[in-house]
Amino acid sequence: MIRFPPLLLLWLAHFIDEHRVDAGNCWYEQGKNGRCRMLYLSEMSREDCCRSERLGMAWTEEDVPSNTLFRWLLMHGGAPNCIPCKETCDNVDCGPGKKCKLNRRNKPRCVCAPDCSNNTFKGPVCGSDGTTYRNECALRRAKCRRYPNLVVQYQGKCKKTCNEVRCPGSSSCVVDQNNNAYCVICERVCLNVTSQYLCGNDGIVYASACHLRRATCILGQSIGVAYEGKCVDAHSCDDIRCPDGKNCLWDTRTGRGRCAVCESDCPESHPGESVCASDNVTYRKEIKRSVSMFRNLHASSHFPHKTQNADQETEKRTSPDGFRLVILTIRRSVINQCGNFQLYELIQTNEEKWHVVQWTRGRWVDKAYYTDESSAREEILRE
Repeated sequence: MIRFPPLLLLWLAHFIDEHRVDAGNCWYEQGKNGRCRMLYLSEMSREDCCRSERLGMAWTEEDVPSNTLFRWLLMHGGAPNCIPCKETCDNVDCGPGKKCKLNRRNKPRCVCAPDCSNNTFKGPVCGSDGTTYRNECALRRAKCRRYPNLVVQYQGKCKKTCNEVRCPGSSSCVVDQNNNAYCVICERVCLNVTSQYLCGNDGIVYASACHLRRATCILGQSIGVAYEGKCVDAHSCDDIRCPDGKNCLWDTRTGRGRCAVCESDCPESHPGESVCASDNVTYRKEIKRSVSMFRNLHASSHFPHKTQNADQETEKRTSPDGFRLVILTIRRSVINQCGNFQLYELIQTNEEKWHVVQWTRGRWVDKAYYTDESSAREEILRE
């Protein structure tokens, strides 16, 4: 057994005490009440906690059990004795388009301050969210504050047709099913698959959803899906087989049918109440199921408001993530005798993600996210 001299042990104890690092709790932010909120990590020194360049980090010295932390957060809105890591804007890097500024409580905060000195066009621009911004600088502020994927679609106010739209570069103008003009890059090559046929609302068979998207882009307006598989030479709905949960609706104007989900539950309605559909025709809610109402129609008055002129103060979100360009929409909708409808959309975002969204109680609600199109299509078609 090794024996250490008493003086050496005393020196070691003194050395450890001198170099001991107090461990506390690291937090994401200090709230307006002065307390720390949103725990980042426990048992962390102030030096390690404040080493992060993230503005707003804070630290508390107390090493308390988790139940005490929970009580502080629940009963008092945060942990007491909160020490912010940064109290000035010195050496604070907020990243591109932002700058550090002291707020009313003299706390450093990163605020949006885009550099618009190089903007040559001073007029209104149409954003990728379908909103008109008074200039590109206003769009950049909106991008910084809320919509990180927001970009300029084209110069000028957002249009309902492609007649006066000049798309930049190699992009082409396309009008989606909601009559909004967008600039998109059409897919040039699609794989020659033989097991993913889709029958379009135009009566044409498409080898895959990719081919339908490409045709939509070239045509410049939404086509939509009537049903999966090859189009059949149908003379009525008796010739069309729809999967379980769907019914065939026949359009006498086009002489074609499509599969859709029909709701049976009717919401409470008032006598004489009407709805405005997207074909600019007013329909009474008591009207029985009408094929003319079904052709890609929706109750326009129920859809989210889109401001025609917006800046950083008046902009309104027009989709769940602020940027949803709809080229192909696998849509299922029906307006029944009560005027009620169910609406789903399959949307591809610029991040190569597929979203299945449902129109519920006056707003779009995300049902699921997928990284591949086939899984998203299966989700929306099996509802």
